[in-house]
Amino acid sequence: MHETNLRDGDLVQCGKCGGQAKVRVFDPGKIVLIDPNAMVSMRKENIALKCQNCGFVICFSCVSSQTGAIGVTKCPACNIEAGPYFFTTN
Repeated sequence: MHETNLRDGDLVQCGKCGGQAKVRVFDPGKIVLIDPNAMVSMRKENIALKCQNCGFVICFSCVSSQTGAIGVTKCPACNIEAGPYFFTTN
């Protein structure tokens, strides 16, 4: 699933499980820190992530179970490590 022109709060369908996930848009110049509390919150809200390589959309619950050898997220569509990331403004 490839999504474009999405806004903060839009619902998208996860390309892996088919469930609904919420888009959170971040400024590309900002750093997003992920601590254990943030991970619980992202899983609870079911935040959508987008692969920066191929554009595949996946929910946080699915991507957090798809980690590569060094413990970073891995895109199930293009197999790139650290590909799934937050939606950012252009």
